[in-house]
Amino acid sequence: MLLQAVEYRETGVQRVQGWIESALAGLTTATARRVTEAGISLSPLAWRER
Repeated sequence: MLLQAVEYRETGVQRVQGWIESALAGLTTATARRVTEAGISLSPLAWRER
């Protein structure tokens, strides 16, 4: 859900920050936080440029 919200934000959908913050608050493991950090720091559409 979090990564989908980040992708929506990247494509121009507004008002998804609350959705992102809600998903972040639900993370409970270190692995989930690391995956999320990577997902948020990279462009979710970068694969299109390869």
